[in-house]
Amino acid sequence: MSPILVLSEAALLPKGPTLQLELMPSRTLFVFGPNGSGKSEFLAALLGERKLGQGKAQIRGKAVLARPEVKKRTTPLGLAKTFSGASGNDRLVEALNALGLWEVRNTPIASLTPAERRACELVEGLVSKPDLILIDHQLDTLDPWRLPTTLQVLQRRVASGAAIVVATNLPWLARGADRIVVLRASEVVFSGSYPDLERRATPGTLEIETHQSEGVRALVAPFALEVSETSAGLRVRAREGQEVAAKLLVEGYGDVEAVVVKRPTPEELLRSLF
Repeated sequence: MSPILVLSEAALLPKGPTLQLELMPSRTLFVFGPNGSGKSEFLAALLGERKLGQGKAQIRGKAVLARPEVKKRTTPLGLAKTFSGASGNDRLVEALNALGLWEVRNTPIASLTPAERRACELVEGLVSKPDLILIDHQLDTLDPWRLPTTLQVLQRRVASGAAIVVATNLPWLARGADRIVVLRASEVVFSGSYPDLERRATPGTLEIETHQSEGVRALVAPFALEVSETSAGLRVRAREGQEVAAKLLVEGYGDVEAVVVKRPTPEELLRSLF
């Protein structure tokens, strides 16, 4: 099986870190970064619509980029029929229902709400059968009730062999990504999986409730980066060995009432790189 997208020492900037990446069929790549970090430019560079500062990008197969240039004189149904082709009506109906456009399928796109018009930008990628679907922030602006069904259809497209690249500001989507790229000021500051991101970024928090502060403090010292007193006892920030420390505390001190390990949220992990 050959990769659909290949990045060879690629970067938006002429100097700085580069990206070596192969995206296989049925895999997803999510691109994160603060506003103005270069996410849209990154997608444009993948398609060759913007010149890379370094390296090269190669797409092997048909690629579809969700674009705002949707013909507003047509209707969602007319738009979908333009791209359905030999794929038939099943994908057309599935896509329009998932995007919340079925009830307004015969309404001119110009008369739809802003969120509905943004949903129309995803029609081609969901109805046609591209090898690579690129989504440039459209998921961020969908009505909340449309997002789960849209993600379900995207997952089915991935299961059928399509690869997907998504530029987004929705941090919780990082958990489901096969590969994550984080940009800052058009520079790649992270590339890897979600577990890689967890290992690299903000430490978690280990919260302990106990009255034997000195003994517990001595026990967790090898694991802790920071130990501080709270009204409940001690708060310990630790990057590694949290589970080991928790086990030692529970087994070694009878008055330990609670040990809670709080892992960083996707938003906290990503923001630590911005």
